[in-house]
Amino acid sequence: MSGARLPVRVAVLLLTLVTTAAALALPRTPAAAQVPGDVEVATVVLTDVSPAYPSAEDTLTIRGRLTNVSEAPLVDPLPAVRWSTDPVQSLDDLSLVAENPLFRYGQVDYRFADPQTTLQPGDSTTFSLTVPLASLFLRSGVYVLGVDVLATLPDGLRVFVASARTTLPVDIDDAAPVPVALVWPMAANPTLLPDGRLLDDSLADQIAADGRLTTLLAAGGDEVTWVVDPDLVATAAAMVGGYETADGSSGSAGADAARFVGDLSRTLSAAVDVRQTPGADPDVGGAQAAGVDAAIVDDALSPAGPGDALADLLGEPVSRLALLVDRPVTDSMLAAYARAGVGTVTLDAAVVQRTDTGAVARLSLPDGTEVQGVAAHAVPESLPGVGAALGARQWMLSATAVLADGADAASDDGNPGNPGHAISPPLRWDVDAQAASALVSAWSGAPWVAPTPLSGLDVSDTPVTLLDGGSPAPLAEPVVSGLVGLLDDAQRLQPLFPEPVLDPDDAGATASRTLSEAWQQAPEQGAAYVEATTRTVTGVEDDLSLLLSPSITLSSRSGRFPITLVNDSAADVLVGVDFSSQNSSRLRVEDVEPVLLTAGEKRTITATALATANGRVQLAASLVTIDGNAIARPAASTVDVTNAGALGWTVIIAGGGLFVVALVRARLRSRRGVGAPRERADGNAATRPGRATTSETDEVNV
Repeated sequence: MSGARLPVRVAVLLLTLVTTAAALALPRTPAAAQVPGDVEVATVVLTDVSPAYPSAEDTLTIRGRLTNVSEAPLVDPLPAVRWSTDPVQSLDDLSLVAENPLFRYGQVDYRFADPQTTLQPGDSTTFSLTVPLASLFLRSGVYVLGVDVLATLPDGLRVFVASARTTLPVDIDDAAPVPVALVWPMAANPTLLPDGRLLDDSLADQIAADGRLTTLLAAGGDEVTWVVDPDLVATAAAMVGGYETADGSSGSAGADAARFVGDLSRTLSAAVDVRQTPGADPDVGGAQAAGVDAAIVDDALSPAGPGDALADLLGEPVSRLALLVDRPVTDSMLAAYARAGVGTVTLDAAVVQRTDTGAVARLSLPDGTEVQGVAAHAVPESLPGVGAALGARQWMLSATAVLADGADAASDDGNPGNPGHAISPPLRWDVDAQAASALVSAWSGAPWVAPTPLSGLDVSDTPVTLLDGGSPAPLAEPVVSGLVGLLDDAQRLQPLFPEPVLDPDDAGATASRTLSEAWQQAPEQGAAYVEATTRTVTGVEDDLSLLLSPSITLSSRSGRFPITLVNDSAADVLVGVDFSSQNSSRLRVEDVEPVLLTAGEKRTITATALATANGRVQLAASLVTIDGNAIARPAASTVDVTNAGALGWTVIIAGGGLFVVALVRARLRSRRGVGAPRERADGNAATRPGRATTSETDEVNV
């Protein structure tokens, strides 16, 4: 179902085919190649084909829209039917219809045309072509048909300006119904961080009322086989009631998340077959190609972490299935899934060696192990040149008709029964609402299809092997190196916490999300996710600090000084303080044993310093974990050691002694001065003025 215009080299060949069709009534102006330089002139989109699966005697109506996308008028545009009489033989042929405009090209039939008036630049017009199928002489099968448009340019050239194709099952009603399972995936890029925040708000758009996931949920129904990423469930559940993104913004999709989770629960509870992917869909092949340690890959595939979210929602265990239809696959990948206990892997049917037409079989691996494999046919992600709903409908009708025709042929050859087939879109399929509904309606409504869940398909008794499944592309280097750094940081900081920094569930979920296959298409978002996840682990370190005075004076050879420990994080931590002296022979400070700091706590403790000499010494203090690893940023101080304190006490004591001596002498002197007058009164000679007494002469001499 190819799209809107033709290259020059293709158009030249098409012109040759057209002009040699002598039986056709050609326009009066001969057709020529498309505009030189391969300039896009017009687009054509098919909007309806009715009936969708006619009999060979029905009259077919084809409708579409033609748009002039050039800067010049399109004169006398002429949409006409183009059809091939060679039926499509396989689903590979269906893929070629979209990829190769020359495949099943057929011929243009101007008997079935709808002439249009001149189309000005930017204008569009609709057309309708009526084709009696009996005139095409088609037998039972799937055919390629479409519309080619001729137009005259201002220079007079008559050229092909646009083309579109689709496929049409004809006379398939009599085919015996074949069991076909339709896998219906529900997944999104991981955004849930270990601390409960979201990387960004991208999931909000997808679970909005008109979002991608809401569309898929509404279109699926009870009969499809649901394959749900449990990480999607965990993330949506975390959004209910309010959430925050990594940049600190408050999310606004809490109500949508509540509605989505409720609808998902009701839909899956009523479904016949529900499976879940390994949480966050780890890219096993990409991780192996990038050299990621096998133990990390095994952790990513473990059922821990988001793997419980879907089971919790439904209240019962859910078996795991790896959906790999759109990816390269290797034996080492399948061995990793088998090791992790993933029950089923769904592969592209083209990479499985099958001995019968069955979709489900035991897949034998080189190491002797087996895993249940489902050979599924992939739904193309886009169908250019065809309206979304029409393209999805006609592809599903045509694909299942080819499968039914092959089943009839096998039955004619004597092969008993038909184990059935599986069809699957890619895991993160982006499709509009009309296309999703049209795909499911075509699958469930085609008379030659017996809608069946995967669990209802027969399992082949014959083991099958993997053909060359291609080489997986390695995960982006920033994602892989970021994961290695994250795990190293988690191990380094583990002693900081009373509880594990990443418990087994968190560790498994973190590995799953970090190694998600989603990052193959969005490597920048993957690198951002790893960086944000790392910050949730190492961010605690940034929120820890210690406060130390920049200068400390010790007035003795030993002393105590205060230091404040600050925990601004939301986690409880165990921290001690390690001191490093620039001159340990002069100054030593005893380390502080680890203490428990609760979230948001600020605590002041004391440290003891011992000095052996006077002088200034540079001191560094670092927060450490219980095993002595330094964390956060160290603090520095200058310690000034003086003996001023000891000397001061010596001076005080000595001064006090001198004061006592002086006081005693003064008292003695005072006593002598009182006795002299008595002697004079008793008749002793009087002392003459101006001469020293005997006591004064003794004090000067001491």
